[in-house]
Amino acid sequence: MIDTVHNTHLVKAYELIDFIGNATDLESLVLMFGRAYGYIESLRDTKILPHAAFANMEKQARANFETINTRLAANARRPDLVAPSWKAKE
Repeated sequence: MIDTVHNTHLVKAYELIDFIGNATDLESLVLMFGRAYGYIESLRDTKILPHAAFANMEKQARANFETINTRLAANARRPDLVAPSWKAKE
């Protein structure tokens, strides 16, 4: 049975893995990935869950990181226009 501390770490890890997919800049992306990975490592060190569960969590975190990192890097090279166009549309 997982105690309250480990359960909290598990929930926080999954929340941060999900939040990685919502990162809007590289700084928040790296910060969220680091925090998620820290929770994953703390859970791995306690050996509460099977190794496959940790491998899956790590895989999800890395996949979200790579997806958002690629998108942010593409936007950094070719940013979308934020300001509205001054051309009136009829």
